[in-house]
Amino acid sequence: VPPPPAGSGAEGVTFTSDASAATTEGAATEGGAAAAEDEGGEFNVFSYKEPPRHVGEGAWRGLKSIGTGVLAGATTLVAAPVMGAREEGAKGFAKGLGVGLLGAIVLPVTGAAVGIKETVHGAINTPEAVKAHSEDKEWDADTKTYIDYNLVAESDAVLSVDIEARFKNLNIEGGEAADGGSGVAGGGAGR
Repeated sequence: VPPPPAGSGAEGVTFTSDASAATTEGAATEGGAAAAEDEGGEFNVFSYKEPPRHVGEGAWRGLKSIGTGVLAGATTLVAAPVMGAREEGAKGFAKGLGVGLLGAIVLPVTGAAVGIKETVHGAINTPEAVKAHSEDKEWDADTKTYIDYNLVAESDAVLSVDIEARFKNLNIEGGEAADGGSGVAGGGAGR
């Protein structure tokens, strides 16, 4: 889909043929939950970096996507005419109203489409999550897989680390690590 014409009031919105890729500049929510940075470096308010692990997570994401779409559509409906009027007067208000109406339709529909997609992906991934839960496996965010977690094995691995050898050559800014173990940068000047 070609970009909107200059002066249309929609310069901050990227329209694409993929409903899940409609983005607005600078729109993001915390944690990347309802916003993800795409390959082009833009923030996408309707995407997630990983698929949902189960239907509950997918449904929650779906509700958030629908809410985001409705809120973004309502905001566009109000803000675009105001911005257009501020920049170009009555003509700008009319253009902004057109853009606002378009946003009030497209953004909630996009949110609903992404919400359905997330819920379906969650439902597809649910059997794997149920199987992993029945096998007492835990989700590993680093590997994005279910793993057998053994606290005793991890504890043994952590406790077997030789601290002296591990940090022997570490330079701490403002002083050397070999300052007698005072714990104060600069060789214990704070005593």
